[in-house]
Amino acid sequence: MGRNTGRMKIYSYSSNLFFPFGLFVLIFLFFLFSPFSIPSYGEHTGIITATEVSNAFFLFPNKVVYIKTDLQSSQEESYCVDNEDIFLQLRALQKEKKTVTISYENSFWMPPWKCSRQSVIKSIN
Repeated sequence: MGRNTGRMKIYSYSSNLFFPFGLFVLIFLFFLFSPFSIPSYGEHTGIITATEVSNAFFLFPNKVVYIKTDLQSSQEESYCVDNEDIFLQLRALQKEKKTVTISYENSFWMPPWKCSRQSVIKSIN
């Protein structure tokens, strides 16, 4: 039969804490890189200073527009454009250096490869 060696089993607290800590880290990373965002919308009036096409993750091209409220301002906001016609209109307005008002929004589902979590321009007013 079995023989008792007289050794006590030693329990480690680190193995008991590994699962909750690992779960916490995974939840934190999920929300950090989550495709979900707080839905919002608004308008911005300013002058378009630049337009560019950038590649997110080297596979998904994003069209980005930079707008300053005033040319003297040092703060510049960037917006993503997912409509080719709007992007071409904004590119033409950039050359004219005219003040333009855009409507933008953030939807609840925004994957990181789509517009890199920037607000998306929906229309030009």
